[in-house]
Amino acid sequence: NSAWGSFMYPYLLLRDPEKYTVAVQLFAFKTAADKPLDMYFVALIFSILPPAILFAVFNKHIMTGFSLGGVKE
Repeated sequence: NSAWGSFMYPYLLLRDPEKYTVAVQLFAFKTAADKPLDMYFVALIFSILPPAILFAVFNKHIMTGFSLGGVKE
């Protein structure tokens, strides 16, 4: 269901390119015939960097939350 929620529903329902999700925008960018493939890879890297940086910064808090959430009393 997550794959449908992040790509297929926005792809089918949104008509305004300014409201596209990251996955839909990357797909539209990749399927455009006049865009070089190296620019697609640059866009892909810039879409991956922010979540990766946030995870690296908050890794300790995320893992603490996972471990506390898994403990039953």
